[in-house]
Amino acid sequence: MRARAAISLAAVAALASTMVSAQPAASPLDEEPPVSAELVVRGRLPGPAWWRVSDGDTTVYVLGIPGALPKKAVWNQTVLKRRLKGANVLIIPPSSSAGVGVLGAPALMRLATAERPLPAPLAERVKAAAVRVGGDADDLLRTRPWFAGVSLMTAYERKAGLDAVEPLRTILKAAKKAKVKSRPMLSDYRLQGRPFLDAIRAMPEADGTACLEAAVEQIERGDREIKAVAAAWTVGDARTAVAGPRNLQRCWYALPGFRQRYASRMDAQVTAVEEALKRPGHAVAVLPLSTLVVEGGVLHRLRARGHQVRAPE
Repeated sequence: MRARAAISLAAVAALASTMVSAQPAASPLDEEPPVSAELVVRGRLPGPAWWRVSDGDTTVYVLGIPGALPKKAVWNQTVLKRRLKGANVLIIPPSSSAGVGVLGAPALMRLATAERPLPAPLAERVKAAAVRVGGDADDLLRTRPWFAGVSLMTAYERKAGLDAVEPLRTILKAAKKAKVKSRPMLSDYRLQGRPFLDAIRAMPEADGTACLEAAVEQIERGDREIKAVAAAWTVGDARTAVAGPRNLQRCWYALPGFRQRYASRMDAQVTAVEEALKRPGHAVAVLPLSTLVVEGGVLHRLRARGHQVRAPE
């Protein structure tokens, strides 16, 4: 029971922290939104790619960030520091949270216990994946597929040396040094306590299994691809960076109501940029890369509203 509690609570912790920035554009589980070719041109400036959104007397410099970077990743911050200088504000992604809250671990442990065994082929893959990331295979097999999937992805990210709060942590430090106030967008995803447990109970079994299968698949593929994506981001190769694996989205989308709430978060990003455009001068916005450059994403919506949007220079 103690081991099972550790795995399940780790899953909830991963859900609460990863949803801060590692969010793909809302789409069906098996359909990736197309990337806008005109928006992912590789720029000549050093470091990550930047986009510009302008409205007469104001420019918002937009930096798209990945969900995580390898620990101690090095990237050129010259352009970041230059654009923070004299900026009106730094807009950062909204944070979201999910968990049991005051209901505590006992209710979660009862819910996390598997109701039936996994099919033998998937069970064998789970065992092999657990060995690769240093997890407890027996404990995972006693856990509901959704919890097991998030636990495996958490262990995978730890094994791969990924830091879920980078590069945002570094950006916030640079803003503080430049004396630029940061302003997070309003969050509309708060799934705590009883609603969280009810959402897990309402989840179709197939969706929980899809989460687990996605986690196993990612572990089987190794970490070379995800590290290549991070490396591409550091040099402004947005096309490669945005094409990275999105296996974890199956776990987030499995939560009832999450897709609808997440769709409204994209609207919040558009609104935040438009608010910054109302003040003369310039501002900096840090937004999830995948929400920026897909068809129907943030940049397309801003252009449709009459703002000038420029691809990386």
